[in-house]
Amino acid sequence: MSEPLRLRTVVEGRTVHLTVSGELTYATAPLFQGHVAQVLAPSRPFLVVDLEGVTFSDSVGLSALIGARRRAGTVGGDVTLCGVRGPLRRCLQITGADTLFTIDASDAREAQA
Repeated sequence: MSEPLRLRTVVEGRTVHLTVSGELTYATAPLFQGHVAQVLAPSRPFLVVDLEGVTFSDSVGLSALIGARRRAGTVGGDVTLCGVRGPLRRCLQITGADTLFTIDASDAREAQA
């Protein structure tokens, strides 16, 4: 059974902090994408996505993250990922998508593993 996607948002100035937990997949990516579309704006163009609670992501989940970066760019912002672990980190590296994002340096211990 798949784990539902949960999103928690905190706005600090021009930055939106989005904590994601559960599975980011074909079934849940539309919820993520819709939420990102609602919270990003020219007055809030920067998105920090905490993925530590993500238990699984498929290629559609990865595409949703890339779409969030594209959307942030259209409003003059950018996306920072933090809490990127295990298979999701490896998927970002293998596909080269890790170069599209700022990945929080506090996760350096995972990059060395």
